[in-house]
Amino acid sequence: APIAGSPFTGESWEIPGCATTFRLDAEDFGAMSHLTDLRFAEDGLLASTVDWIDPGAQVSLGFEASGQVARRGEVIACRRDGEVHRIAIRFEHRLAA
Repeated sequence: APIAGSPFTGESWEIPGCATTFRLDAEDFGAMSHLTDLRFAEDGLLASTVDWIDPGAQVSLGFEASGQVARRGEVIACRRDGEVHRIAIRFEHRLAA
């Protein structure tokens, strides 16, 4: 089912494990963040992180779960949710570099 407040429409599903983002922006190049509570949607990913990641940031994503390929994407939303931030990343439709 769709997630309330999600920027993505349609179905979504959980994936096990965690992921790591690697910032590709010149100003924050190389900054890494740990993602948990991973939830895939057709167009991207919803996740939790302790770090604030600016919307518009370009990131490369690596996943702990076997069978998940690295992806590139853009952070399209980041909002505080208690002790963490919930982020939404829209995937590019090509593999990460």
